[in-house]
Amino acid sequence: MKDQMFRIVAVVSALFITAGITSCETFSGAKKEAPVKKTIVAKKAPVKKTIVAKKAPAKKKVVKKGLSASDKALQALKKEWNGKIKCETIDGKLCAVVDNRTYISSKKFTPVKAGKKYVLSGTFKSLGKAPSKVYYGFICYDKKKRKISTLHSNVILGTATTLAKACKKGDKILVIKANKKWKKGRYAIAFNAKDDFSDLPNREIVYKITKVIPKGANMEVLLPAPLKKAYPAGTKVRKHTSSYGSYLYTTICAKKMPNSWKSYSASATLAKPGQMGWKFLRPGTAFVKVVILPNYGKKKDEKLAFKDLSLKVSK
Repeated sequence: MKDQMFRIVAVVSALFITAGITSCETFSGAKKEAPVKKTIVAKKAPVKKTIVAKKAPAKKKVVKKGLSASDKALQALKKEWNGKIKCETIDGKLCAVVDNRTYISSKKFTPVKAGKKYVLSGTFKSLGKAPSKVYYGFICYDKKKRKISTLHSNVILGTATTLAKACKKGDKILVIKANKKWKKGRYAIAFNAKDDFSDLPNREIVYKITKVIPKGANMEVLLPAPLKKAYPAGTKVRKHTSSYGSYLYTTICAKKMPNSWKSYSASATLAKPGQMGWKFLRPGTAFVKVVILPNYGKKKDEKLAFKDLSLKVSK
C-alpha cells in the first residue's frame, strides 16, 4: 500500500516535473511577438508659398529730344560772343536779339598786321517802337592783349619836348621846355616818349592839363593830381588826345536802326602815329575784337535784332 502510494506520488511528481519541464520549454521556445511598430506618419513639410516677385514698373524710356534750331543757333552765338543775347526767328530767319542795354564783344582775338584791311559788316533792325541806337566797331589790344586807350596812342604831332627841371613824386607842376602846342584841356602827358614812336602804346601817362603858364624859355604845366613817380630833367614828354572814345566805332557810330533790315559795312587799317579816326586801328595794335553797343541810352522799349555779322581780312 505504501509502495503503491509511493508510486502514485512518484508518478504524480514525475508528471509534475515533466509538465513543468514541458511548460518551461514551451515558454522559452515560444516566439516573441514582434513589438507592434507604431506607424509614424511623417509630418508633411509646410507647403512653401511661392512668392511671385512683383515686376518693377517698367521704366519709361526717356527720349532725349534734340536741340531746337534756335537753341543750336544760340549755342553757336554764345561760343563766339560775350553778352546777353537771345535767339529768335524774325521774318522767317533765326537771328540774334537784344532787348536791354548791354555790351557785346567777340571772344576771338583777330591778329592785326600793317597793310591789311579789316572789313566789318552786319545787318541790323529795330524791333521796338523806339528805335535802337547802335555802336559797332573794334576794340584794340597790344601784344600782351591789353586794351589800348586813345590816351595811350593818339599822338598830337609836334608836341614832343623835354622836362626842363626834374620833378619829384607828389609834384603837381611840371617845368618843360616851351612848346606853343601845349594848352590846357583833356590831354594826356606821355613820359619817356620816343622820337620813332616805339613807345606806343605808351601807358606811362598823366591825364589832364589844368593850366599852362609861360615862363620865358620854359612853361609850367599844372596837373590835377600829384605825380606817382619822379622823373629827371631831360625826360622826353609828349601830348596825347582822348579823341574818338574808348573803342573804334568803324562800322556804326551812334546811329538809330530802322524798323526794316539794313546792312552796314566799313573797314579799318593800322594807323601810323598821328593818324586818328574810326577808320584807323590805334598805333601799337596787335589784336582786335569786335564790339557792339545795342540799345544805347535805352529809355523805352528799344529792342535790336542783328544777323550776318562778319569780319574779313583783305589786302
